[in-house]
Amino acid sequence: MASATDEIAGLETLLAGLAGTAHASAALRLADSFRRPMSPTAARVYDEALLRLARAERTDHRVQLSRRLAPVEAGPVRTVTDLAYDLDPEIAAPVLRHSVLLRDEDLVAIAQTRSQGHLGALAERREVSEPVTDVVVIRGSWPVLRQLAANRTAHLSAQGLARLTVLSRGDGHITVALTKRSDVPAAVKGELLSQFKEMAVARRSSFCGEHSGVSLDAESSDAAPFATAQGNTDPLSAERLRAAGACVDAIAQSRPLTCAEVPHALARGELAEAIVMVARLAEQEPDTLVQALRGLSPVKNLALLAMRSADLSWAMAERILREVGSRADREGNLPALNEASQRGVCRSIEPSGAACSAGCPAACRLHDPGRRAICAGLRGQGGEPPPAIIDWMLWSPRFV
Repeated sequence: MASATDEIAGLETLLAGLAGTAHASAALRLADSFRRPMSPTAARVYDEALLRLARAERTDHRVQLSRRLAPVEAGPVRTVTDLAYDLDPEIAAPVLRHSVLLRDEDLVAIAQTRSQGHLGALAERREVSEPVTDVVVIRGSWPVLRQLAANRTAHLSAQGLARLTVLSRGDGHITVALTKRSDVPAAVKGELLSQFKEMAVARRSSFCGEHSGVSLDAESSDAAPFATAQGNTDPLSAERLRAAGACVDAIAQSRPLTCAEVPHALARGELAEAIVMVARLAEQEPDTLVQALRGLSPVKNLALLAMRSADLSWAMAERILREVGSRADREGNLPALNEASQRGVCRSIEPSGAACSAGCPAACRLHDPGRRAICAGLRGQGGEPPPAIIDWMLWSPRFV
């Protein structure tokens, strides 16, 4: 095997030759380099170069690249991981189905946060592990569940297998697929065969679950006993934060993490991902930041200080507080960021007819001089904070 120095020199020669070619040609030619053995050092250098080329590609070229790298057994770990996290399932699917370079932690995070197209690719992955299938069996649609049941190499936990067995009552394809699996007990197979015969006798017009009336809701009476941690409805649970952390770490490996990523995560509906980004930028633990956002931190003003430390604007800080507050308000256990309700509380506490500095129609014990001083201090940190920010501060339990 050539020395690492010779391989890096070869890379420099190759990149020089690619300088005048189109990105697609350059990325695909560089991907071909991983067909031959190379040292770990050279592999990391080649991988970094390929990652940068791949991120500049059009969608169709990234699909080609994903297909080209899917069977590669060593080398382009960062590039393959980046492709697997792509929001477009057509790009992610080849490596999700076939690449041995992907870690289970990344596969679980992708299963928890990406589309049904991504889940379908994971359901067809050879020897896919139980932690991954546990998420797929909870989040998957009927087509995805049929793919998973038919994949005899997929490892299913007892809970995952039990949930598939329950759902098979509405889908003949899943019923038949389960009878062919080696991990299904003989007694259960007998029940499944009887179940399928009943479906046939009833002459159902379709054996697909979409038309059966059986619910895929993990909280339904039949499926609830088999719900895993993914069934947790809290969008900021420890499991969701861990999955979001894996996504954010993958982003940070491919490019510097900045506050500009936060609104993109919120636009995709990934609140946990946005909060993990803020925590990383502010050098805080995600669960600590969540507690602060929910007004449960022993450190006064930690949430706002962290968001400002992450270089978020007041408007973006307000948006995050509203997102967290609205989710918590629906659960009925935490105060939402709501100016009208806050002022109503202030009015009910101590009406006196005088207006306080936060804009309440009445003076109150919440808005004492110490609280007003904190608000004034915040105004010096990058402009005037929105009224809703001040309301949140004064309504947070740690300020009362």
